[in-house]
Order: sequence, then structure tokens, then C-alpha cells
Amino acid sequence: MDKKTLELIAVGASVAACCSPCLEYHVKAAREAGASHAELATAVKMGKKVRQAPMDKVDERAAELDI
Repeated sequence: MDKKTLELIAVGASVAACCSPCLEYHVKAAREAGASHAELATAVKMGKKVRQAPMDKVDERAAELDI
């Protein structure tokens, strides 16, 4: 993979991991590697989806347990 793609993946992973210092580092590196604003926005959106999925499952399970 090229550096831009790797950094975009790292941006998404940083969002999913809720790591602000990681996000700042990888956004800068992705920009330096030529990532566009739209590409960065897509990476952030994907990271948010990954982060949200386990929270949704826990919410579903809590509802099943009637709490």
C-alpha cells in the first residue's frame, strides 16, 4: 500500500480508538502524503462507524435484558 492509503487507514483507526494525539499525527501525515479533505472526511466517517458498532450491540443487549 502507498503511504497515503496507510495514513488514511490510520486516521480511521485513530477515530475508532478515540485517540486524539493519534488522530492529529495521522491527519498531518495523510495531508503530507497527498490526502484530500474528502478522503480524510471519508476516513473519519468510517472510523466513527467502527466505533459505533460495539456501542450499538451493547445498547441492544441492555434492551434485551430490560434495563
